[in-house]
Amino acid sequence: MRRFLKNKEGSISLEASIVMPLFLMFLLFLVGILKIAAAEAALQHAVSEGTKQVATHIYPVQQLAGAASGAISGELGSFEDYYNLSTNEFDVQGMMSDMAQKALSDYIDGFDLRGFIEGAVEGPAQSLVKHYLDEGVMPEEGIKDIKVELPGMNGGADSYLSIEVTYELPLPLPFIDETILLKKKGFERVWTGA
Repeated sequence: MRRFLKNKEGSISLEASIVMPLFLMFLLFLVGILKIAAAEAALQHAVSEGTKQVATHIYPVQQLAGAASGAISGELGSFEDYYNLSTNEFDVQGMMSDMAQKALSDYIDGFDLRGFIEGAVEGPAQSLVKHYLDEGVMPEEGIKDIKVELPGMNGGADSYLSIEVTYELPLPLPFIDETILLKKKGFERVWTGA
């Protein structure tokens, strides 16, 4: 028994075989945490830059849409506007043109333009976020959802554009096949012309 306690050859091998895998797992865990932090920073950069781009260009687009809406929304005048007393003629073509504009204006007034625009903005917002996304850190296939909240253009407290991106990132750890969801939201005040 005494000889067994005195013979300590191979004890370092035993300790290394126990400690080395734990040390390597700890290092891989730290590398994984660094990769997650880099992906989070890259996603935040992409969302904030994309939000800035949309916010700077939303006012001119809104002005163009307002001008087009104002041109279409001409009201149908009374019949006297289309009847010329001196020549005793009725301007049917002018009346039909105004009626078509009025019908189109009524259709546009009943149309959920805000919902349509919010749906239409998601495509360009997604392409802007993908443009600013660093492909070396995170591939664009991980983008799962983009939500866009359009601002009110009257210059009040609701004149903030919001873009929220959800990104699915696989955990960069061995033997673990899990993903985490990164959500980043960018706010930017839009220029309302005032």
